[in-house]
Amino acid sequence: FVLFSILTAGVALIYERRQGTLQRLLTTRATRGELIGGKMTGMMMLTFAQQVILVAVGSLLGVAYFSAPVALLLVMIGLSALVSCIGLLLASLFNTEAALVSASVMVSMAMAAMSGGWFPLEITGPTFSAIGHALPTAWIIDAFRGIAAKGWGVADVLPAVGVAFAWAAGFLALGVWRFRSVTK
Repeated sequence: FVLFSILTAGVALIYERRQGTLQRLLTTRATRGELIGGKMTGMMMLTFAQQVILVAVGSLLGVAYFSAPVALLLVMIGLSALVSCIGLLLASLFNTEAALVSASVMVSMAMAAMSGGWFPLEITGPTFSAIGHALPTAWIIDAFRGIAAKGWGVADVLPAVGVAFAWAAGFLALGVWRFRSVTK
């Protein structure tokens, strides 16, 4: 469900670009970096808040997410960064809300399906599992499952968090590069 935050975060940027708000913001003392940083912070806060709600509900239903709270926090931050950077990239690629909605739904569904969000990758065989783990979301799902079912701690989730941040950095770089070209 957090992957659908891509849509919410991206639509705000497209709306601001269409309404001319971004162009007006660029006439202020705010740099492009500060503007992008502010947008990213807002997107991360939104996705993190969604995760807090989902984890709280899961915990109330008996999922042992809080067996390693620091590990959980790291994974949640990694997922927030990843989703926010994907949202920024997609918002920089599309000019209309309709196009962004379509792309966001396709990206979210594909990543969830290929990463083990719909079914565990362990039941798919080694080839599909390897393909799934080419995506950062498979690593994040593994980390959530590891915390809840296997008692994973900080050291166990660090590879997943590293993968999420590496992908987030790549998406951010592409989004910033593309963002610069659409705000000139």
